[in-house]
Amino acid sequence: MQRTNMEWASSLRYSLLLLTMLRIASAAFYRIRPQSTGVLVNQTVTLYCAFNGLTPSEVVNWYWYNPETDDKLYHISARGRVASEFSRHSIVGSSRRGEYNLRIRDVQPGDEGNYRCSVFTVRDAGDARLTVVDALASPPSITGNRKLYNVGEELRLKCRSEGGKPLAKLKWYNGTELLKPTEEVKRTGPTGDTVEIELHLLFLTRWENGANITCLADQGVPRVSPSQTTSVQLQVLCRPEVVSEPASVSATAGDTVKLTCTIASDPLPDDVIWEMSEDGGKKLEFRTGKTGGIFVTKTVITANRVHSALVIRSAESVHAGEYACTAANMFGKDRQQFTVYVTEGSSDVLLVAAVTIGVVLGIVFAVLIVLCLRARKIPICCFYSLFSRPTITGHKGPYVVGEELQLVCRTNGGKPLPSLMWYNGSEPLDPFGTFYQDAPIDDIVQTELRIPSLTKWEDSINISCVADQGVQGVASQKVSSIQLHVYYSPTVTVPINSIQALEGTYANLTCLVEGNPSPIISWTRDGDSLPQNAETSNSSLLIPRVSRSDSGAYLCEADNGIQPTVTGEINMEVIFPPRIKSSFDGEISVLYGQNVFRVDCLAEGNPKPNVTWRRKDTNHPYKNPLTLSPLNYQTEGIYVCVAKSKRFPEVTREAFINVIGRPEVVTEASSVSAAGGDTVELTCTIASDPVPEEIIWTLAGDDGKKTVYRTGRTEDVFVKKTAVVGDKIQSVLIISSAESAHTGDFACIASNMFGQDRQEFRVYVTEESSDVVVIAAVTMGVVLGVLFAVMATLCLRARNIWTSCRLSKSPERGTRRSESFSYCAGSEDELAAKSSLNISSKVPEDELATIELQKLNGISTHRSTSSLNSQPVVISSPFTEIKRAEYSRFTTDRSRCQDEEEEEKYPRHCPYYVGELTNRQETVKLLPSAKRKEDGDESADTIGSDPEGSDIQAKSTDHYQPEAVTQTNFV
Repeated sequence: MQRTNMEWASSLRYSLLLLTMLRIASAAFYRIRPQSTGVLVNQTVTLYCAFNGLTPSEVVNWYWYNPETDDKLYHISARGRVASEFSRHSIVGSSRRGEYNLRIRDVQPGDEGNYRCSVFTVRDAGDARLTVVDALASPPSITGNRKLYNVGEELRLKCRSEGGKPLAKLKWYNGTELLKPTEEVKRTGPTGDTVEIELHLLFLTRWENGANITCLADQGVPRVSPSQTTSVQLQVLCRPEVVSEPASVSATAGDTVKLTCTIASDPLPDDVIWEMSEDGGKKLEFRTGKTGGIFVTKTVITANRVHSALVIRSAESVHAGEYACTAANMFGKDRQQFTVYVTEGSSDVLLVAAVTIGVVLGIVFAVLIVLCLRARKIPICCFYSLFSRPTITGHKGPYVVGEELQLVCRTNGGKPLPSLMWYNGSEPLDPFGTFYQDAPIDDIVQTELRIPSLTKWEDSINISCVADQGVQGVASQKVSSIQLHVYYSPTVTVPINSIQALEGTYANLTCLVEGNPSPIISWTRDGDSLPQNAETSNSSLLIPRVSRSDSGAYLCEADNGIQPTVTGEINMEVIFPPRIKSSFDGEISVLYGQNVFRVDCLAEGNPKPNVTWRRKDTNHPYKNPLTLSPLNYQTEGIYVCVAKSKRFPEVTREAFINVIGRPEVVTEASSVSAAGGDTVELTCTIASDPVPEEIIWTLAGDDGKKTVYRTGRTEDVFVKKTAVVGDKIQSVLIISSAESAHTGDFACIASNMFGQDRQEFRVYVTEESSDVVVIAAVTMGVVLGVLFAVMATLCLRARNIWTSCRLSKSPERGTRRSESFSYCAGSEDELAAKSSLNISSKVPEDELATIELQKLNGISTHRSTSSLNSQPVVISSPFTEIKRAEYSRFTTDRSRCQDEEEEEKYPRHCPYYVGELTNRQETVKLLPSAKRKEDGDESADTIGSDPEGSDIQAKSTDHYQPEAVTQTNFV
């Protein structure tokens, strides 16, 4: 029983192990994992996924997530059923074979991301990256390139790619060589992202001539969006450079001597000249052709190289010396020297040398044969060399590209048997097969070489068969060679697709042609015939003197009988200076008053000239066509058409604009006033073409009478003959003695066959009479008298008002002295601002005050003859301070007015002058009586105690001048 249980437990373990193994054996696994791919926008893509070993319970799911935008995992499908939000997605393939391929139609940029195809029981789920590509709309653009460069100049190129997703990566190439960009910039613009890189070469050399600089834009998905390229070809101009090394050649008299000169140049040299320097310093020049015993070959052009050779057919001692090869073009020249030595020879010496060499060689050959025969009899020598070189059969020629090559190499004899090897030059080739064959006489070794399809690169190669016995030093290798000749169709390379040539200069159009046999080159012109003076030289078309009609496309066709025939195209642009066409006359007549006049100046040139106009006398600029509006005589003049273009001086052509029509009076209207008897002159200036037939003057008087004046005198009016002043005509009317009858409107009228024009002048004549002068004087005197009387009246009234005001004041109120002048001297504020006067004497009550005034503004006042011996008080003051001194003196001794008698006894006077006094140092002298003089000190103390005392002090009259003073008494 125990054994039965043990057996049962063991059987259970085995059963479980078997089930586990079966489960492992039947577990699902990937047959096809999803692969990362790219797809263009709006295209359809399929992501493949397939399993083996799927059970009905296992579910295949597709998921999508994009870690760049969202970490969320989206469930696309399960068991082939796609979620509704993924309407453009579907599951295709055979579910029986475990195929659950995800197909996406009309792919959009939002579909980009990682896709996962998985089964729960299968580990290491397969993810695939889908890249949605928005292909570049156009190749990258290269800017900054110029057509021509000079050696040593700087090169700056920019390559720019716009749009696309993912952004393109830009790279620079020189042919197939990757160049390092100087700078890379990424920008975001309104039309999308752009990428830009720059290439900067500091110093161009001649080796950059013809270089193809390529900018490559690659989005990184070559199967979906191939890379795009843009290329420019550099043309670096340089002087010729002789690249052949200097050489010294020794020759015997009668030998042929050849000197070869190789030149690198772009553009090609205009000419290659050989020179020989003789002992006397004289130089002989040799050009293409034969000169004596020296022949210069025609130049041969191969791959931007020019070859020229000088050949001496039979060298003599006179040919010994220094030779120089000189090549020149528009950028400079270069030269190289060669030395030739010629020695005299002798036929006897040559004969002896030949015989001696023959005898020696014979002896050496005999010794070798004896040694070889003896060596074969020696038992220890067990090998012998081949008697002849291997033979190569099957060669035919020439071949054509694409044909098959089969060669057989065979040797006979030799011990040990040789091994055969094929060589292309020094490079070993793999043989197609090698076998050995026994023969009755000698053993045969044979090998075969087969090339299924020959190319142009196999042309002129040396195919060698080498037989090697493997015993160096005893049996040397035997070699046989053949040279292949492979014919192939021609190819044409145009170094410069487009050239510019200056009119009148030399042009060289070159196509580089390659082919075998050498192609025949023919030149044609697209749509036209070749220039008459054009010449062909090898693969170049030479135009000695270019004209502007030679512009166009030139085609070089190469044909060697091997199809296809190829053609290269070169566009030549002829640059020529501007020239103004005869589209207008030297003199153009236009009608006066015409609204608009236009004249177009047509000019030709390359580059296209800029055409403008200017007026010759003013240099005022105008646009082309010349537009003038309106037309009058000021428009008339010489106008210059100017044509300008780069690289050339400007050219001009003149046109005289002649305005014809009715006269135009250019004098402005004016008015003239004159007194009777005066001379009046009126000038009328007229512009007219043709000149006026008649110029008349008319007068329309104020009385309505109209008078006509012509050249000559009519009473007091004289009309001068017309005079020409510059380009205008003048007519002058003179009134020798003006009268009132001449008052009115004068008109100048000019007329010709086209019409007339007029201009008016107004003349006023006033009468002159002595009676009028007298009346005017009397009237002025009356007016002045009336004004004086009015002023005197006003002054007296003002005095009475002041007196009444003064009497009404009480002394106890502390009336200020300045208040007494409120009516005569101005306002109280004005008087308050004035300084008080210091008076050194008083006027007695029973006497009159006398004021002496000096001469003021050229007017002397009257004074009385009394009191001249009195002690005067001198006051220097303006007008208002004179009044203040006068009335202050009267109010000092009296504090108030007593009655009318006192008023009459001591009258108050207004100022002597009515009006403004100038600010000069005028002197007023107060002359009191003797009685008042006694109280002078007391009065002076009283007055001088005023705290507001003026800076003006009372002065002595020691310097009084009687003759300059007049006196008046105030009553």
